[in-house]
Amino acid sequence: MSRATAYRYFPTQEALLVEITKVGPAVEPVEHVLGAMTSQDPEQRLVELLDAFNPIVFREEAVMRTALRSYLDTWLASRARGEPAPPLRQGRRLRWLDKALAPVRPDLTDKQYRHLRAALALTLSIEAVVVMRDVCRIDDDTEAASVLEWAAVALLRAGLGKARARKRRRART
Repeated sequence: MSRATAYRYFPTQEALLVEITKVGPAVEPVEHVLGAMTSQDPEQRLVELLDAFNPIVFREEAVMRTALRSYLDTWLASRARGEPAPPLRQGRRLRWLDKALAPVRPDLTDKQYRHLRAALALTLSIEAVVVMRDVCRIDDDTEAASVLEWAAVALLRAGLGKARARKRRRART
């Protein structure tokens, strides 16, 4: 990777170091969980993903908030210069969701899938933990993780239910 490319994705040395030394290694267990999934049940797969990620994000909250701050600082600096914000994240979250949702992907239209994946991305992040802690004032990791899992499962069921209802309507016509 060239220096210019590195600085496009990591505009500060701190951002690069946080990603390479802290965030990347911290979330490596999630990759192992995803690779070992055997169930075809999307709800079980989603819960396994959340169960793998949430303890990490709670344990590494300061590191994750530091990374988030770096992403936000970069976005703000780009906007101040009148430039479009560069892509800042590795895209793990969407890749993880793609793996968890793989069994139901064929059942959804592209739009339905994009919506479901985007909605679920809200429940799988440091941003979600910031909301649990700072907005909802939930300091207990177990309770916060429970709320995030409940929300993710509710979104999944709603998204799949809507897609399945549409499929049934089309089959009748």
